Amino acid sequence: MLEHVIRLLKVLLRVLIEKEYHISHLESEVETLKQENANLRTAVRNLKQAREALGDLNRHYAYESSGKYPDEDEAMLYYLRSGGPEGFALRMRIEKARRRHRATQTVHCLELA
Repeated sequence: MLEHVIRLLKVLLRVLIEKEYHISHLESEVETLKQENANLRTAVRNLKQAREALGDLNRHYAYESSGKYPDEDEAMLYYLRSGGPEGFALRMRIEKARRRHRATQTVHCLELA
């Protein structure tokens, strides 16, 4: 009987070790995915900012400032000198706060239902 219990405990220990390995592997994958997500968010943010810097509105203001239609470099330079990055950062923080607020409102509505 004791041998049977010992054998069973060994099997259970092997299963636990395998599960622990699997959990560790999944935790590593989660961390990798979190980093990839952060990288994608940064890339999207950079693209949004480039679109804003090279967009029609910024080019219009650059034109008004210089009196000639700006090329990409001049539009980007105008964007940088006129506080574009700061305004962009502020709008992104506001947008993020709005998303969080909507998410908490949705959760609150679900709790009431």
